[in-house]
Amino acid sequence: MQFADGRLAKPPIAVVEVQGYAYRARRELAAVLAHPGHRAEANDLLAEAEALRELIRRRYWRPGADGAPGSFALALDHDKHQVDSITSNMAHLLWCGVPSQQEAEQVAAQLASPAMASGWGLRTFSAEMAGYNPISYHVGSVWPHDTVIACEGLRRYGLDDAAMRLIGDLLDALSIFDDRLPELFGGHHREPSDFPVPYPTACRPQAWAAGVALAIVALCLGLQPDVPAGTVSLNPVLPRGLHRIEVHGIPFPGGELSVAHDGDGTKVIEAPPGLRVEAQAGPYG
Repeated sequence: MQFADGRLAKPPIAVVEVQGYAYRARRELAAVLAHPGHRAEANDLLAEAEALRELIRRRYWRPGADGAPGSFALALDHDKHQVDSITSNMAHLLWCGVPSQQEAEQVAAQLASPAMASGWGLRTFSAEMAGYNPISYHVGSVWPHDTVIACEGLRRYGLDDAAMRLIGDLLDALSIFDDRLPELFGGHHREPSDFPVPYPTACRPQAWAAGVALAIVALCLGLQPDVPAGTVSLNPVLPRGLHRIEVHGIPFPGGELSVAHDGDGTKVIEAPPGLRVEAQAGPYG
């Protein structure tokens, strides 16, 4: 955990994405409790979640200077000082739904910048930070699952262009790694006729990385199931170079869903009886 100038943060450290997970967990559990009618408990959790969201935004947000976009700090250190480095950790807040729309757009500008977007995926650590190292485990490498989480967060705020650019980069890396992504790889800047630099001791296969391909499918479809309501929403968008996506055998109670999407629109190939497939306009999530 480094400051922008390379200093190490003093523990205990409150990392920003963990605060976002605590916020989203309360909202998700509130939905679970509300379904069978536990409204009071659900409302208590929603109130806790909203208070936590405002606290995160107040304690971690860093306004931009000299025309640069703002960002969320990596963490708070032992003395509650903001650890001011630019990292992919803040992208997890998008996945959790913490930032305002304006904050999310500034975070997206940071993630899409050459300092963060390597051309093969999202760096964990900005190339502009003093401690940046493209072949280091946490301060400059690319973690495929980290990139996908960031992209789902971007789609949740309707920032599809930034999300699909990163997904297109990751799909290029996937093809070079023979459709078997490693745990992580180097965050070196992509050049023409280049290839992603393998990390020497990365696990391959590795569970997080193996799940990336499935996550990309759901992300590109904009797949949002609501099993209790008997509905599934689709909001497809495709990255560069991908003109059609066809998915078979998505399991639902009562059967499987199969869909296809291309330039002519979205087609339901098969669906379980009673499942309503709906087109979703606007942000995904």
